Amino acid sequence: MVGMEARSSMPAVKKANMNKECAGEQLVNDREGKKNSARERIIDAAWQMFREKGYQETTIAAIIAASSTSRGTFYRYFNSKDSLLSSLSNLFDDNYRQLMKQMDPAMNSVDKLISLCCDCHRMISERIDMELLASLYSSQ
Repeated sequence: MVGMEARSSMPAVKKANMNKECAGEQLVNDREGKKNSARERIIDAAWQMFREKGYQETTIAAIIAASSTSRGTFYRYFNSKDSLLSSLSNLFDDNYRQLMKQMDPAMNSVDKLISLCCDCHRMISERIDMELLASLYSSQ
């Protein structure tokens, strides 16, 4: 009898461990989602402020306030305001992902490329300060 009870409880123990592992994975996924969300909020707020106020006039404190994050969260992802400049590629990647979701799959490749280029240029003109962009390109 004792042997049978131990055998019947084994699946319950395994099931409990599996549930804990799944919960742990979900917790990790939730944390990653929050990290990405906070980082993305900082990037979005920074580039919006760079566009509206200019790079020089935008302060880290203003970016933190606009992104609803903390000073510690800002410095977890970025060493300085200058380090945000490398996040420009994130804006392009996010823009392309959104555009690809909306794109008609029946379009031919040339039309898709033209559409992506036009939309990318529109995004640049709407979201990126031209003086800052010129400065970035000239420093390359």
